[in-house]
Amino acid sequence: MSLLIWQPEPITSDLDRMVHYAGLWGADGVELRTVGKHLERVPWVNEAPIRHRVSAGELSISVCDPGWLTCGLEDRSAWLNDMTQYADMVAFNRRLGVRATLLGPLSGTDALPVEPYLRLCERAAAAGQSVLVADDDDERVVTLLKELAGQPVARAVTTGLHEPSVTGDPATVGLLRLAAVPVPEFDQDTVQKSWIGFLSDLKARGFSGDIVVEFGSRDAGKIGLRLFTTLIRAMRASGLATG
Repeated sequence: MSLLIWQPEPITSDLDRMVHYAGLWGADGVELRTVGKHLERVPWVNEAPIRHRVSAGELSISVCDPGWLTCGLEDRSAWLNDMTQYADMVAFNRRLGVRATLLGPLSGTDALPVEPYLRLCERAAAAGQSVLVADDDDERVVTLLKELAGQPVARAVTTGLHEPSVTGDPATVGLLRLAAVPVPEFDQDTVQKSWIGFLSDLKARGFSGDIVVEFGSRDAGKIGLRLFTTLIRAMRASGLATG
């Protein structure tokens, strides 16, 4: 299990900042996401500075989020185009040692189509990678994962800092997203105690995924170290920390 970080700046121009914070705060790795225009979007972003950091051992990338499969189920041409480009994502991940790609659940009320996701899973498996599907408390995702039993696919679930929770089976969660953490002060002891209980329960119920922390402000430096220290202590106390 790893504790990851994502910073809301373009990964091309602010890679130094991301690496600095990841090392300063004790993060095990980062998540790369789609940002800005075409050349700032994974997997087409300029790889050279990223590859240099990876090769030097300064950066570990656990997850890439290209922002795909987030359109409506009825927009068939859009999501078929995303699927066509998935080969580029797999190749990008292989070059940079990325383990997983985060994809969206096609929006709508109808059941998610199993076959398209199955083809993506099979391609990921052949490359030694996995697929994460953003859950957002969507029962359609739970049903999809049941249909894809045995494939390298898991849920990406979002939770809050102060009242963390996960619906459904924690064993199906591959990524726990702590989203848009606020800048205001928080009580470390209270949050740490809450997360020790939360993570201990998740571990007992089969969770072994990663946690990614997303900051919703450019003032992340004000609370980043305190927050990561709190979460790392909670992970160690619950037996989920890797180091």
